[in-house]
Amino acid sequence: MLIEPIDAKLKARLALYGSTKLYGDFDKRRNMEQAGLIQLFDAAWEHALKDAINEAKVCDSKDAFRKLTDKERSFFDFEQEHREVHLLKDGLDFVAQLRRDSNGTLILTQLWQTHLAPNGNGSGQMRAKIIEGLDERKKAAKVWSEAYYKASLTSKRWYYIFGVPAAVMAIAAGSSSILKIEIALPYLSICVAALSALQTFFNFGGQSEKLQAAGAGWGGVARKIEQEENSLAILEPDDKALVSILDEITDLMNKQENSSSPLGIKLYAQSKERLSANSP
Repeated sequence: MLIEPIDAKLKARLALYGSTKLYGDFDKRRNMEQAGLIQLFDAAWEHALKDAINEAKVCDSKDAFRKLTDKERSFFDFEQEHREVHLLKDGLDFVAQLRRDSNGTLILTQLWQTHLAPNGNGSGQMRAKIIEGLDERKKAAKVWSEAYYKASLTSKRWYYIFGVPAAVMAIAAGSSSILKIEIALPYLSICVAALSALQTFFNFGGQSEKLQAAGAGWGGVARKIEQEENSLAILEPDDKALVSILDEITDLMNKQENSSSPLGIKLYAQSKERLSANSP
């Protein structure tokens, strides 16, 4: 065979975000495991893509480059071969990027959709709005992640401020070799009890762990959004897929917000101010 399909991970990404004309309903795809997505790609490869790419003519790399979006261009390699691929039956156009291995076999490394059919994939305006929405949500997730990590460090600091003196005083109160003046023992005991009571009441250690977990959760949301943005950089989902991606991220953020411990008033206000400053 002249051309071999790409690696498994990229197969799955293309099948997940590709055209419904090639891979079927997006709602079904989004819940599939990688193995199922690879099967979808392999079926589309055998049914249409393989012959279309094999028969496609090599095009000038500069012409192919001009057909791509700015993000897609970041994955473009002028050293590789490029072909304009047309699936006339489905009304879909692609730019295929191919690398020749040591055996002379061409390996498909990227496949960008360049023609958005009327009944197929989404408009550039829709795509731009979705990408803008994802970027706003990523910035918000990063702001909240930083805020929760900062709050966690503050709680941890208070944990040591109350905990260390209480531990030292408890040791001193229980050691006759350290403390010779018995009259001071009751005062030390009172201080230890007071510090321990405050530590128990405010639960600084437990709060620090919860806040740290919330910071990690918001960081995970930001990484998930970056993953979606990277996928959109090389793929062309249709309108329904684009909206579903944004809805999924919004649901993820709502769940994270509901599971996160409340921030202090001052830190919350500072974070909201940062978000407002980042807004257009």
